[in-house]
Amino acid sequence: MSFSYNVEGDKHTDTGLYLFDVQFEDIAKKALNEVRPDIESETKSALRMSVQHSGDSELVNSVKSYEPSATKNGEGVCVKCLPTGRSSGKTYYYNHDRGKTVTKAVHNNDKAFWLEYGNSHQDAHPWRDRACNNAESRVLDKVENIIAKELGAE
Repeated sequence: MSFSYNVEGDKHTDTGLYLFDVQFEDIAKKALNEVRPDIESETKSALRMSVQHSGDSELVNSVKSYEPSATKNGEGVCVKCLPTGRSSGKTYYYNHDRGKTVTKAVHNNDKAFWLEYGNSHQDAHPWRDRACNNAESRVLDKVENIIAKELGAE
């Protein structure tokens, strides 16, 4: 899951805000860095609502947000928030194309994917849309205020 802010324009031009003597990337990174805890808490909350067992959840506790970074095309900035690490002691098997059974470790990101889309053993329990919608409604005003403050608006 990632949140991004895209600027439209020519790919070959700089996305600097020339009137204000600041770079878009600097302002956007600062704004997204301020709201990272909110995004992380909304992601954990949405996952917690989709997890079917009671008690502590390794999947929910593994959610981590990363430092904001520019998109590949350079026209936006995004912050990534996702489950990380391996699930302790869990493995799954799949048949290799030559008939061999291969054992693979289960990663928390795999568990989040299976929770979102389901698999042959469980129905889907979507959480991503809920996390995005809740986080967007929670952080939108904060991001706008941070950008306005950086540009000198009162």
